[in-house]
Amino acid sequence: MNGMSRRAIILMGLLAGALCTLLVYVLIAGTQRSVQQKSRQVPVVVAYDQIPARTEVKEGMVAIETRAIGTLPPGVATRLDEVVGKVARVDIPRGPIVQAQLAAKDPGVFGLAIQVPKFMRAVTVAIDPIIGVAGFLQPGDHVDVVATFMEGKAAVTKTVLQDVELLAKGKQIVEESPQPQSGIQRISGEQAGQPQEAPNATLAVSPGDAEKLILAESMGKLRLTLRPIDDTDQVALRGVSSVALVGAIPQPAKQVGAAGGSRPAPVVREVVYRPEPMSSFAQPHTQFSLSPAQVQPVQPLPQRTVEVYRGTDKEVVPVTQ
Repeated sequence: MNGMSRRAIILMGLLAGALCTLLVYVLIAGTQRSVQQKSRQVPVVVAYDQIPARTEVKEGMVAIETRAIGTLPPGVATRLDEVVGKVARVDIPRGPIVQAQLAAKDPGVFGLAIQVPKFMRAVTVAIDPIIGVAGFLQPGDHVDVVATFMEGKAAVTKTVLQDVELLAKGKQIVEESPQPQSGIQRISGEQAGQPQEAPNATLAVSPGDAEKLILAESMGKLRLTLRPIDDTDQVALRGVSSVALVGAIPQPAKQVGAAGGSRPAPVVREVVYRPEPMSSFAQPHTQFSLSPAQVQPVQPLPQRTVEVYRGTDKEVVPVTQ
């Protein structure tokens, strides 16, 4: 019995030693695999230099390099198309780029400035409520800007800018100024003094064209005309005036004088007759318009006189009525 116990103890010791050896082997093998896995080289996208926030990533700013996977943060970008064309949310330091540091070019995230092309300016102008294409303009369309303003007594319409990119369109609420009191009643579906929606458009223009656009807006009304896709042609236009469109305004006729010379025709003025009220309870004055032919000349009243004799002298004295 004692012999069997010693053999059992020896056998159990051998099994325990074998089990420990196996566990040590598995632990060492796992550690080696982990080290090998972490040291495995993988391609990643790295920044050559620091990329400031709100900057669009270009191809020249980044490159593909191989780095040990164990040294990389989670979510690292591994392809250029995951980075190029996007915008940095925060300052990206030199080295591997994490996808969470980037976002698409969305004005809702970065504002409209992210969509303004380089060397251009974004200008927002008020436009006519009827914008020319029934409201089908969309951001990204290219339009021409047409302005209508007064030049002297004539209205002039001219295309001031061509092939301009529309960045955004919208409306702003403006307070309509109250109309002055007058005898003319305004007939409209909108109440005076109520807030109204004023449409506007934001255009991408060069600094020089920005000056033209702002000046044209201050002089009159603007309207946008939609261009076809891929149409970038510049058309030579001179504009049109109301005189050229309707024709010359007729001039007043001239009368020929006795000496054969010409003189301006007499000016016919409208005579307004305002009768006096009959009593204190009479209605307010009513204006009647009479033509010159209906106006009769006023005949002078006969003057009354009295003859006064002083001795042999005679004196005629007028009598005041």
